[in-house]
Amino acid sequence: MCIDTPVAPMGWPLALSPPDALHVSGTLTRGDFALSVRLDIPLKGVTAVFGPSGAGKSMLLATIAGLHKLASGRVVL
Repeated sequence: MCIDTPVAPMGWPLALSPPDALHVSGTLTRGDFALSVRLDIPLKGVTAVFGPSGAGKSMLLATIAGLHKLASGRVVL
């Protein structure tokens, strides 16, 4: 962002609007385990991730946080 760029009250440049969702699509792998993911998570409200033990919940959240790399795909805000 250029210093001369006008900024909206929330800190976003006026030419840009704040993101409305987190988009995740791709494949997460760890050893022999592979998890194909496609999520569009709204930034407003609460989103829960639940499932049985070993289903990949923690690996998914670690990937969204940038702690685990996607084998393919991308995370976009």
